[in-house]
Amino acid sequence: PEAAPGNESASTGTTIVASADVSMALTAAPGSVTAGAGVDVVYTATLTNNGPSDAQNARFSLPLPAGVNFVTAAPVGGSCTGTTTVTCTWAGATAPSTSRSATITVSVPASTPAGPITATATAASDTTDPTVGNNGASTTTTIVTSADLGMTLI
Repeated sequence: PEAAPGNESASTGTTIVASADVSMALTAAPGSVTAGAGVDVVYTATLTNNGPSDAQNARFSLPLPAGVNFVTAAPVGGSCTGTTTVTCTWAGATAPSTSRSATITVSVPASTPAGPITATATAASDTTDPTVGNNGASTTTTIVTSADLGMTLI
């Protein structure tokens, strides 16, 4: 007979931890624009999941620089909200090695002072990120001003 009946099974617990390294890239075109000239600045923001797990509810936020006006946001497959801080979200899973992107267009009115303006986008997801140092990206656009002055001498 068995010495200890009922102990024929064993179990152990294993904790699975999801981890997704999301990173951010941001560009602006053109690199220089004249205030009030009717030329928009187009930001292209790209969030990438570097894995190893799916990034759940991947998103980025882009606070717009002072002096510009929101025109539109066009995400590829997601949704964007906001006009002073634009937040773009992709619901569900973003697989490893997958990128999500959006273009955000702003106008530069004549009242915008000359000088550099810097925009910084920050990526995040609901999945733990082991490398938060690559979650932000910045780009700088130079604003120039001009005036068409005329003078008549009599």
